[in-house]
Amino acid sequence: MDKEKASSNQLTKKSKRKTVVIVISTIVLFACLWALISSKGFRSAFANNRWSLSFVKNSENATFSFEDISAPPAGHADGGLWLAHQALKEGEEEKALSLLNDLADAGDELALDTEAKIFFNQKRYEEALVIWIKTKNSRSLEVVRGQFIELELPELQYRADKALYEIRPEEYAAWFAHSLNANGEFEAALELLEDSIQKYPSSDQKSTWYRQIGDFYRDQKNWVNAEIYYQQALSTSPVDSKAEANLESLYKLKKNELNRDGN
Repeated sequence: MDKEKASSNQLTKKSKRKTVVIVISTIVLFACLWALISSKGFRSAFANNRWSLSFVKNSENATFSFEDISAPPAGHADGGLWLAHQALKEGEEEKALSLLNDLADAGDELALDTEAKIFFNQKRYEEALVIWIKTKNSRSLEVVRGQFIELELPELQYRADKALYEIRPEEYAAWFAHSLNANGEFEAALELLEDSIQKYPSSDQKSTWYRQIGDFYRDQKNWVNAEIYYQQALSTSPVDSKAEANLESLYKLKKNELNRDGN
């Protein structure tokens, strides 16, 4: 009796395992079939790869033009971007913008960055800056704020520095404070740096912030506060050569002023 019962249990277990295998196999089969008929499945991947290989092969030809290749498959995520970069190589900026349009509208960061760079090259600085601020592209904002300085566009530099500060306040506090002070916002610049000192007491930027406050006070001819903050900078970082040089310069300014007053 026990043997018959054991045998029956074994048959039941085998039957269950077989059922599980059949169910799993059926699911996998349907998944494969769906992938084959889906535009985002195997056929789409094959079409994308075939187009990519064709593009790479043709681009090795010196006479290759973006017009020599068919439009990428609808499911190709980077096709428009590739064609746009090829168009840029050929000096076709407007065509590149047209190719980037859909990707940029969809929020593709690489497409938006490329679009902004084209705008910048076309001296459409405002449009370029708006894109980089919106996408919080700190790398491009760093580069462009330096170019705004060279182009003597302080208002755009101010906005770039503000955007960078909002992205990473500790890293970019000094830049934005400089822009604030240059814009006549002396008190706001001081407040920003004092706030940074309080928020990030262990920051490696701390001596820079103290020195910068000293610079701002020096420019206001507030020699007493300037000296206090230069000393704070050196106390925080004794190897801050700029703070040391600025302090020596401050003493000379004070001495010259005393000499003028004496005369």
